[in-house]
Amino acid sequence: MLYRFAVAALVLAGVTFFLADFAPGWLAAARGPADAPVEVALDTPAPEVEAPLPRLIAPRPLNGRVVEVLADRRGHFLVDAEIDGREIEFYVDTGATYIALTAATARRLNIRPSASDYTVTVGTANGEARVAPVLLDEVRIDGIRVRDVWALVHRDNGLEINLLGMNFLSELRSFEMRGDRLTLSQ
Repeated sequence: MLYRFAVAALVLAGVTFFLADFAPGWLAAARGPADAPVEVALDTPAPEVEAPLPRLIAPRPLNGRVVEVLADRRGHFLVDAEIDGREIEFYVDTGATYIALTAATARRLNIRPSASDYTVTVGTANGEARVAPVLLDEVRIDGIRVRDVWALVHRDNGLEINLLGMNFLSELRSFEMRGDRLTLSQ
């Protein structure tokens, strides 16, 4: 009976659907014999059902850009990214929440935070550190581009190498590590 009511509500609401010849046991028992007609009273108004509409997610194009990175001898993935026309070397670090820049790299990019800009405290492998958040216009790895992405500038001697963190990686369609290969897709 419940099955018949649901089908009637969907038909009256104008929903198009397809039914297979099989169903879970509880559904098959609820709908009755396969040859039993579905009873729909057309003169009865359709019941109003308040259900939230599903959130639609726009698909990303399948012909996006793909970059493959090979691990170095220690198993780290080192990439050359371009920021403001300058090539910058990064370790890909899924444990880093944000892109992290060394003080020397920040100076190369003409980013010069004042002492009062170091307002964020982060936990690092060496303990807590105060960093300066900066907004980068674009970070590019070959054909992959991420615009308006935050980075954290460390003080001198606070960080040895730049880290490409999750705020960059999460903007990609996917990233996958298999053995000694890391594939970035956008």
